Amino acid sequence: MIAPALDTLGMFDAAAGMPEQVERAAREAERVAGLPPREAVENVVVLGMGGSGIAGDLVLAVAAPFMAIPVVVLKSYTLPAFVGEGSLVFAVSFSGDTEETVEAATDAASQGAKVVVVTSGGELGRLAQGWGSPCPTPSPSPEPGWGPWPSRPSWCWSRSACSPAPASGSTSPCASSGAAVTS
Repeated sequence: MIAPALDTLGMFDAAAGMPEQVERAAREAERVAGLPPREAVENVVVLGMGGSGIAGDLVLAVAAPFMAIPVVVLKSYTLPAFVGEGSLVFAVSFSGDTEETVEAATDAASQGAKVVVVTSGGELGRLAQGWGSPCPTPSPSPEPGWGPWPSRPSWCWSRSACSPAPASGSTSPCASSGAAVTS
């Protein structure tokens, strides 16, 4: 274990817990409503800049070798010409206001792609609500861009940033994404 004085944010434990985080994320992703059937997906595109873009790099490293369809990670404004109705696009922006991700996600939606938005709010959250996109919300992190933080039992599923606040007494704060809430 790293001495607490050297690792004040618990990064060693976060990195060491990555396999469990990936496994948990895969289980939780099965609960997201609104995803297309596997056979309808021709390609996967992950949009994100900085720390949010690392999510795409992780998908590429972990899942792509086992996938029968291509996975592309984009860290720019521009989509490849192949993005269309057979594309499953993940737009990842902790703030929801990352210009490149917002623009590329908007283009993907206008080209008929199924867009899944992972954000804590911002413009991307507002757009996702208008598109009716699945919108799991990342759990709080000590710093934006650091991604999910392992002190929570799940990498997402707090109140969806893409849906209105739940009614008092509601048991499903992520109603628009269909996600199960764990806390």
